[in-house]
Amino acid sequence: MIAHAPQVCSPTQPESNQCDSGQRVSSGVGDRVPKQNQLPRTPAGRVRNTIDCLCYPLDVLHIGQNVANIFHLVQDLMCADTDENDEQNHKLQNMGKQGHMALLGHCLTAYLSVLSKDRFRKLTTRILSDTTLWLCRLFRYENSSAFFHEDDREGLVRVCRLVLHTLYEDYASEGYAAFSSAQPIVYQSASSRPGLGQHICNQLGLPLSSLCTVPCNTVFGSQHQMDVAFLEKLIKEDMDAGKLPLLLIANAGHFSVDRAYRLGRLKVLCEQYSMWLHVEGVSLATLALDHVSSSVKRAINCDSMTLTLGPWLGLPAVPAITLYRHEDPALSLAAGLTSSQPVEKLRPLPLWLSLQYLGNDGIVQKIRHATDLVSSKHNVTQRLLSFGTKTLIGDLCLNKAVWRIFSREGILHLSLVWLSLIVS
Repeated sequence: MIAHAPQVCSPTQPESNQCDSGQRVSSGVGDRVPKQNQLPRTPAGRVRNTIDCLCYPLDVLHIGQNVANIFHLVQDLMCADTDENDEQNHKLQNMGKQGHMALLGHCLTAYLSVLSKDRFRKLTTRILSDTTLWLCRLFRYENSSAFFHEDDREGLVRVCRLVLHTLYEDYASEGYAAFSSAQPIVYQSASSRPGLGQHICNQLGLPLSSLCTVPCNTVFGSQHQMDVAFLEKLIKEDMDAGKLPLLLIANAGHFSVDRAYRLGRLKVLCEQYSMWLHVEGVSLATLALDHVSSSVKRAINCDSMTLTLGPWLGLPAVPAITLYRHEDPALSLAAGLTSSQPVEKLRPLPLWLSLQYLGNDGIVQKIRHATDLVSSKHNVTQRLLSFGTKTLIGDLCLNKAVWRIFSREGILHLSLVWLSLIVS
C-alpha cells in the first residue's frame, strides 16, 4: 500500500494542522493524518534535518502550496544533516561577480527558450558563434569548431566517435560489426587521469582490449613522461596484428611539461600512422599568454583539445569546451559534436556572459597571476633542494608535485599540492 503524503505546513511556522490557505491538507483517506506518517519536526516546528526525513517521501499534495512554503521546503532540504548553529555550512561558495554572471546565464537560458522560433534561432546562433570565435582566438586554435559539454570527458568521447565514423565507413549502419575488419585501438599514457580510458570504452561500446596504456619513461627521473619509443613499438605490433590505431590521448597537465610530453614528436608519430591526437590538461591555459613554452605551443597543431575554463577561472556551472578540426560537418553531426536543436546551441550562454564580463585582459591577467605563483613556488623548491632536503625524499618534491588550478574569492590560483614533504 502506498503511504499517503503527510500534512506539510510552512517550515517557519509552529506545528499545526493549518496551512497558509486556512484549509486542512487532505491525506486522501480522511482529514486526519496517521501519527506514524507525520514528518519529524524540531520544537521550532521545522522539519528535522536528519537522514530520517528520507523515510517520509512526499506525494503531490491535493492543495497547492504557495511560493514561500516551497522555498522554505527547499531551504530545509539544502540544510539537511547540518547543525543549525553552524553558519559556515549554510553559506554559499564565494564565487565573485564573474561567478554570478555564469549563474545568471542558466536563468536566462530558461527565459530565452520561450522566445519565438526565429528570434530564438538567431540568438542561439550568435551566442554559439561568438563564444567559439573568442575561444579559438584566445587559445590560438584557429579554424576550429567547438563542442560544449557538462562532463569534461564527454568531448573526448564524441571526438572518438567522430574518428570511428571517419575510419569506418559502415560504422553508422553496422555499428560494432564494422570493427570486424580491424579492431580500433585508443592509446593513453599511464599518467592519465584514472578511469578516462575505461569511460571511453564504456560509452562507445568498445572492449577494454581496445585500450592500450603506454608506460612512462623514468630513465631521466620523470614519472610523467610518455615513452614515445615504446609507443611506436606498440603501434607497429597492433598494426601487424590487424588492428587499427585510432587515437592518442596526450596530457599537458603535469609539472615541467617540456619534459613531460614532447607534443611535436607525438604529432609527427600520429601523422605517420594516421592517428588522431587529442590533448588535455591544465597547461593548455597558458596558450592565452604572450609567452608560451615551445612544448605547450605545439598543442595548437593537435586535432582536438579539451579546455575546462570553469576550474581555471573560478566560474561555477559553466561547460567544458572541446575544440576540434574536421572538414566534414555531416560526420560531426553523426558523432554528436554539433546539433540542429536550438536549445543545445544555448549551452554556452553562461560562458558567453562570463567572457563578456572578464574580457580578454581579465582572463589573461588571471592566468598570468597563476603562473607567477607557480614560478615563485618552484624557486622555493629549488632553494630547499639546494639546502640538502633532496637527500630526505630524493626527487619527491619535483616528481610528485601535481599542478592544480582552483579559485578562491574570484582570484585564480595555480598551486603545487605536496604529497609528502618531510622536513626534519
